Amino acid sequence: MGASHRQSNIKHGKRQSLATAFLDNSRQRSNLKVLTKTLVTKVVIDSQSKQAKGVEFVTRNKKFHVRATKEVILSAGAVNTPQLLMLSGVGPKDQLSKLEIPLITDLPVGKNLIEHPTLILMVRSDYNAPKVGPNKLIQQYLNGCGTLTQAGNMDGVGYIRTKNDSKEVPTIEILFSVPPHIDVSILQREFNYNKDINNNLLNKINPQTDIFFYIVLLHPKSRGQIFLKSSCPIDFPNIDLNMFAEQEDVETLIEGVEYVQNLLNTDAFKKINATLLEVPICTNFKMGSKEYLECLIRNLAGTLYHPSGTAAMGPNNGKFVVSDTLQVHGIRNLRVIDTSIFPSSISGHLNAPTVMVAEKAADLIKQEHKHL
Repeated sequence: MGASHRQSNIKHGKRQSLATAFLDNSRQRSNLKVLTKTLVTKVVIDSQSKQAKGVEFVTRNKKFHVRATKEVILSAGAVNTPQLLMLSGVGPKDQLSKLEIPLITDLPVGKNLIEHPTLILMVRSDYNAPKVGPNKLIQQYLNGCGTLTQAGNMDGVGYIRTKNDSKEVPTIEILFSVPPHIDVSILQREFNYNKDINNNLLNKINPQTDIFFYIVLLHPKSRGQIFLKSSCPIDFPNIDLNMFAEQEDVETLIEGVEYVQNLLNTDAFKKINATLLEVPICTNFKMGSKEYLECLIRNLAGTLYHPSGTAAMGPNNGKFVVSDTLQVHGIRNLRVIDTSIFPSSISGHLNAPTVMVAEKAADLIKQEHKHL
């Protein structure tokens, strides 16, 4: 459907986070106080009126209770927002009863977990990136250019629609990264590869010649869930991605891999002898066959760290958590503003859509509280 240079929030060679872009210009406001090293443990909800009254939090080993005069807004992300809701009595009845958490409202909190499964294809080539010494790299960085100023060392991005999908949206995203690669070991940390894969594959990568393709499944059919591990807020919740539970997801990702294989057969890639690196754990299958590609996917695919959907927006029919104004169904003065409200997957990365949700929510809040 199209390809281009990758767009990123970069200014003068430095990544601009949302905190940098929005918070740095606002932190001096008299009506804003930002607490760091602080853990919110519960939303305080009156069980009779079903109204959010405030939050409890812990900082510097002390517990505090802050009262909300207007409303409580949760923006803890697609993992911690459902955790907080469930700890506060808003969530699936069966799960809360097992942990003896008093139920206030029975909602499918934590369900519908969506991710973007991602497979890296490693390609050997005759291309040899110009060697740049550390002094030159630092000089380029200070001037706002060069390899160190590229987000994730990604050079391009493309979107394709697979054959068996009838929707007029891309189903596969392909990220393209050319050498030199500064730190190949980051792949092990990102995708949590085991020692065998690390020793037999990653350690054989040549950072000066090898090319990486990231194949991203944009609209997986599989759905996961966030579960509470306990009623203790410092216990991380259980995250069940349920990845590739639907075979269709594997088939779609295979089409993405086959698209890259066809790219490698073009004249441009043939000129540099670009060939896929063989993965040792899949040598029982013929390289390039569908069985081989499924082996790659089920053993090497990870996430793109794009969780969403765990407090999905929709009508108040028991299947969704928040309304179209992002207010939690059945609870007054409680709103969710983060990626957990997305009811379905996004055809791309979540950064810009998250900003759009926040901007829309800000307008909704100002409209409701006109005197603010």
